[in-house]
Amino acid sequence: MATTEHYREVERKYLLHDSDRARIPDELMTAPGRRIEQYYLNHHEEPYELRLRKVQLDGVFAHVATLKKGSPPDRLEMETIVNPDTYAFWLPERHTEVLQKTRKTLAFAAGHWALDSFAHLGFSIVEAEGDVPLPDFGRDVTDDTRFTNYQLAQMNDAMTGHMPDSWVEPEEATDMRELRARIEHIRQKTPRPMIVGIAGDTASGKTTIARELVAPYGDRAVILSQDDYYRGVTKMREMFGDDYVVNFEEPIALDSHLLAQHIADLQEEKPVSRPTYSMEISDPTGEYTTIDPSDTPIIFVEGIHALDPVLAGWYDYSIFVNAPLATRVGRRLERDLAEGRSFSPEDNLKYLLELAEPTYRPHAEAQKARADLIYHT
Repeated sequence: MATTEHYREVERKYLLHDSDRARIPDELMTAPGRRIEQYYLNHHEEPYELRLRKVQLDGVFAHVATLKKGSPPDRLEMETIVNPDTYAFWLPERHTEVLQKTRKTLAFAAGHWALDSFAHLGFSIVEAEGDVPLPDFGRDVTDDTRFTNYQLAQMNDAMTGHMPDSWVEPEEATDMRELRARIEHIRQKTPRPMIVGIAGDTASGKTTIARELVAPYGDRAVILSQDDYYRGVTKMREMFGDDYVVNFEEPIALDSHLLAQHIADLQEEKPVSRPTYSMEISDPTGEYTTIDPSDTPIIFVEGIHALDPVLAGWYDYSIFVNAPLATRVGRRLERDLAEGRSFSPEDNLKYLLELAEPTYRPHAEAQKARADLIYHT
């Protein structure tokens, strides 16, 4: 259930009060209703909307995760079924209250009307989607951002006087010039090549940060990406059996001991043969790149577990790059689509919410505690 093409999701949206209900067609009013509850895992300032929804279908509840970016007609949307435990796991992390509604639909040849009733808010909304006749009742609120589902969930917060325990405003980004100056100050006092560790979840922005920090040193600096030290599916199944489900967020998926040896060699100005890993085949390619550390003033090591206990002791300075959940998930899905990685978009979204993010969370907290700086993007 992934949609990545240009399309029109909702053409018009109409606000209905009790006085409008008499004008609603009987076919829509008498249609069977589906109970829906949903909440959002994104801040209102993020470019991505990440929604988890519980929908009643024939008396059974289905749980659906949806990621959206942009507005119709040029909207990116990905959707997948998730298990009930995933819905429950993320519930305490929501950035809105749970929005509850009952939906009735009236189908046309090329679209439908959807009547959403919000009992706790005291009004209803009709969405006209596709090439359908427009309702002659209610007030057009299509362009009124107060009536997006996200804002309706926020409205519910205001009416109940409750905000989720997890609600925090997004942190401001750290100043790059200040960080560069801090690192250069330490480097000038370090008699050997300085080692900087940069950790952070996938798509948090750590690779971009590493490139910006490298820029003042040009070709003299070395970057080691922990991605190249993944053992790969073949090796992991040799180690744990053919039925082993590889979790790429676990430290065991990485050969951190080999990376630590390479850091030690580079610090002593010894060349190393760095492996190359392919995200498309989820295995090393068998090719190696020689890195000559001659005249290298600084070495950057970046990866999701760059501050794990095997590596943390090597650094003169360490950074954990932090980004909001919806932004990380959205960036990763867009990147994987662009690069043709092995997961389909819907499988990737499911993997991230059911396995990757819950697995990585305790490792992230441990690495934050070891970092000299938490850098917010």
